[in-house]
Amino acid sequence: MSNTLNIEIFETEGALVRLIGLIERRGFVISSMAMSAPSNGSARVTVDVDARGGARQIDVLTRQIERLFDVHAVSRTPAAEALDFAAGLAPATASEWRAECPSQP
Repeated sequence: MSNTLNIEIFETEGALVRLIGLIERRGFVISSMAMSAPSNGSARVTVDVDARGGARQIDVLTRQIERLFDVHAVSRTPAAEALDFAAGLAPATASEWRAECPSQP
């Protein structure tokens, strides 16, 4: 089962590498990841993780992420909310994309 974690990290050298490394070492696989543009020294990272082998607990991973010195906050999005959000993200058709994009010279 996929879990969505919302993590606010301080923009320091190696912060993202430490976060990804911790997730992998603790037996989780990253299925998707998105990061907002850093502002005021911090960035928001949204990570979808799946337990490798099924015996891993997301609560333990969340507590371990909170202990990283680059992490300001961690929250977990309930699966139902994550699915509702994803359902609202319909892919744009080619004609919609062309209408939204500026003309190329």
